[in-house]
Amino acid sequence: MTAKVFSKITRDILSMSIKEFIDKYKDLLPSYGVVTEDDSIEKVLELVRENKHYIIVVDKHGKLRGIVTYLDILLALGGPKPTAAFLPFSSIASALRKVKLSSEVLPKVLVKRIMERTPHHIGLEDTVEEAIDMMEKYHIHHLIVVDKKGTAKGIVTAHAIFRAVVKEIESEKIKKS
Repeated sequence: MTAKVFSKITRDILSMSIKEFIDKYKDLLPSYGVVTEDDSIEKVLELVRENKHYIIVVDKHGKLRGIVTYLDILLALGGPKPTAAFLPFSSIASALRKVKLSSEVLPKVLVKRIMERTPHHIGLEDTVEEAIDMMEKYHIHHLIVVDKKGTAKGIVTAHAIFRAVVKEIESEKIKKS
């Protein structure tokens, strides 16, 4: 694999719209669940048990309201004290002001009590390069995807973008052999 081929593959992926990326690489994207801010954390925990890696919070019209991460749940339970190790997670600022809850109480608590509000998001028409730029700027590894009306449509991660580049490199190697 030459640097020229690698560069072309990377440029091609970075120039894709988020919609094109999702359509082409949906198998590389993480699984996610959707809850409303008035659902209980019990529903979030059910989705986690179903291997949903991200939990997007919407209002009754499907508009993006927030996100619940594993870190949010751990910190709500009085998990590890926030340290520099957790700073890359976008939910840390909101997690710092949360009340610690017992494992018996947490499932009954409403999502809006522990969710990260106003998570970073990107539009379907934006490019993968814009997504990478936002992730770098905000020191995060995921963005919620929304349509022009603000309706949550999915999630894109730095890991999925990297895996897409690797997939295309592997495909190119197979073509050459």
